[in-house]
Formats: sequence, C-alpha cells, structure tokens
Amino acid sequence: MQFYTAIAEHYESIFPFNAQQLIFIEHNAPSSTHTKLIEIGSARGSLTSACANAGYQVQGLELDNNMVKLAQVAYPSIPFFAENMLEMDQVFAKNTANVMVCFGNTLVHLTHLEQMQTFLNKAYKILRRNGKLLIQFINYDRIIEQSIKALPTIENKDITFVRDYQLISDSQLDFTVTLTIHQSGEKIQNTQQLYPLRKVDFEQMAQKAGFKTEAFTSFKGEAWHLNGMQSIFVCR
Repeated sequence: MQFYTAIAEHYESIFPFNAQQLIFIEHNAPSSTHTKLIEIGSARGSLTSACANAGYQVQGLELDNNMVKLAQVAYPSIPFFAENMLEMDQVFAKNTANVMVCFGNTLVHLTHLEQMQTFLNKAYKILRRNGKLLIQFINYDRIIEQSIKALPTIENKDITFVRDYQLISDSQLDFTVTLTIHQSGEKIQNTQQLYPLRKVDFEQMAQKAGFKTEAFTSFKGEAWHLNGMQSIFVCR
C-alpha cells in the first residue's frame, strides 16, 4: 500500500466525492436513527462523512495508515480504523451493522478468490438480519471480453492520472498507474496486481456466504450489462 500512502495528499483530487454514491446507498439502504453503516476502504473519509451527515451511524476501515490519519483530522467525530479488510472481524462484532459499503474497486485488491470468500463470509456475520452489503468494482467481464488496455485518464487542474491494464492470466491483472502532479511536475508510478473478478464468480461467492444479489452497472441504478463500466451489487 506504499502507493496509496504516496498519493494520499492528492487522493481527493483524483477521486472527488461522488454524490451519486450516497444517493445509491440511501435508495437501497435508507437511514434511520439507529442505522449503523461501515465503509470498507474508506480512504480519506469523504463518503463516510457524507453518510454520517445523511443520518447513518458510521465507522470507516482503511488499510493505509496515512489515509486514516487524514480522515481522522478531517472528520474527528467519526471512528476510522487502520486495518486489513480480512481482519475486520477484529474491529467489528457480529450482528452489529445494518449496512456495509465497499466501493472504489477495493475488493479486487484481494488477489485470491479464497480471500474474497473470507471477506464475504465475515461481512455476512457482521451484518444484522436484513442487513445489506453494497459493493462496487470495475466491470472485468468487459475488460477481458473486449481486451481493454486502459481506463479513461483522469485529468483536472491539479493532476493527471493515467491507468493501464495488462491481463496476465485469468486470475491476475497488472494495473499500472501514473500520477502527475501539475504544480510540482512530480510523477508517481506504481503497478499493482489485481484480481479480474467476473460477475458470475462474485455472485457465486456471495451466494455461498449467504447473500442474495442484485447487479447494476452504475450508481444511477441501471441494470448490469457487459458494456457497463462498473459491477455494482446489492447483497441482501
């Protein structure tokens, strides 16, 4: 996670708060006075904070220590924990959450299906009865079937963020990113191994953990299709 430590100061320039994500959460898991929400992969905490402002009782979990420190400074009233998502049961007790959110392609940083199954099993146990897991990652069915080599470049007045893919095998995809900081001219480059998770594989694992799933291709609620950019699931 050294790369995320390096880009933490610029993270919200790369990935600013997306209000549509909050709308999606509120639509699929409405808040009430006692609705407890956990965000897995909370980064600098902007979505976690937005959920708090919308009435959820929130907590965030993030692997990168620097991200957690920045989130704690920005939102001191919210509990943020620096922990591996596979160890989240050391932080959150069974049957204590109504909603768990895992956006931002976080899941596929687990590089083996067995690890993902462990995460889903633990999520199911942490959630209360009728709880929901909302999860999002890139649509790797599209990446694989259409031999896509890159995602659209993110560019604004502060940064340029280039994202390239190389499919190594059915279970490994190398994701190379280059961040250019305009003010200083500094370039930060890193290659990460991701798991190119297909829709059917996720659905089978979620079902094994105890969930029923509904799939979407955008946070606007469009039904999943092969040409969509994202794979988004509501797991009940």
